Amino acid sequence: SMTGHLVFSTLHTNDAVSTISRLLDLKVEPYLIASSLTGVLAQRLVRAICTHCREEYQPPADVIKKIEAHLGEEVSFLFYRGKGCEKCQHTGYRGRIGVHEFLDISGEVRQAIRQGGASEGKIRDLARKSGMKSLLDDALEKVKQGITTMEEVERILILMDEPASAKEALCPQCEETVQEDWKKCPYCGAHLKGTPEPPAVAAPPPAPAPSPAQPPSQALNWPSHPPLDRTNAHPLDFTGFKVLVVDDDQEMLRALVLYLLKNKFSVSIAANGQEAMELVSRDKPHVLITDVLMPSMDGLELLRTLRADVTTAFIPVIILSQKSAVEDRLKGFEVGTDDYISKPFSPDEMLYRIRAVLKRVYA
Repeated sequence: SMTGHLVFSTLHTNDAVSTISRLLDLKVEPYLIASSLTGVLAQRLVRAICTHCREEYQPPADVIKKIEAHLGEEVSFLFYRGKGCEKCQHTGYRGRIGVHEFLDISGEVRQAIRQGGASEGKIRDLARKSGMKSLLDDALEKVKQGITTMEEVERILILMDEPASAKEALCPQCEETVQEDWKKCPYCGAHLKGTPEPPAVAAPPPAPAPSPAQPPSQALNWPSHPPLDRTNAHPLDFTGFKVLVVDDDQEMLRALVLYLLKNKFSVSIAANGQEAMELVSRDKPHVLITDVLMPSMDGLELLRTLRADVTTAFIPVIILSQKSAVEDRLKGFEVGTDDYISKPFSPDEMLYRIRAVLKRVYA
């Protein structure tokens, strides 16, 4: 590019503006970026509504509020979705279409990059002033045109406009750190603020917190493994992606929550399949990890319920179970699990499997 050739290349980032930060992380000098880079095109794929069964509908109120907050005005256009037919195999979607964001490296944007020190927010503001449409702007335009659904846009893009993780608070009973949107403390089982208190019963004493020298993985006797070679670490950043963990084993739940939070995921929890179904519609998790043997609704029934509903059929699910026989694993894959991990397991292996599933579905 510096010698006058037109060079095309790809780079893994969340959006077009993030490319500048990534190049700086790769030790490319700001003046070289400003002089050599012409433009950056970001693309995401969203599923297109099936034209054979398209119908009008009204999205949930919280989805409407998010759109209005982004647009800065009341929503006045119609929404469409696919009802489901033989043409689309009753999914409501048929084919995919790209949504795009193009960052033109010129004028004030080029100057800000050359001077160095400009934040992504400043570059994004300058680009918007120059007429750049964001990925979300382009996606909402396709919602207006009836090409895709708001749920599909939210599944792929809304995360970029949300905080990386939920706000933290302290459990009033055991004073462990929890997230504000949790209904139940994973450490002591106490119901948190905003959720109804259960009938008074004799509560067991809070589970003791592990000492700093004994991480949760050791407390659960996870097999020890040599340190992994991070030279070729996962290239995609899944910071803030929402994980719903479903397990009635409090010790396992505690260890998983701490480990996932440590690796910068946003986590919500449920003790059985019924609680999980309530949280799925509210939290819209990007991946669900579930045990099999649970009261009220077991993991396999939860998976069948998710796969039977077009609005949840594409949520990736990982089964985490002590049942490791071939027949048990086949049952899991038969009902639609994306992966099956047997207990006990290596936490590093679990992390890599979660990232692999996220990459297949969202990258």
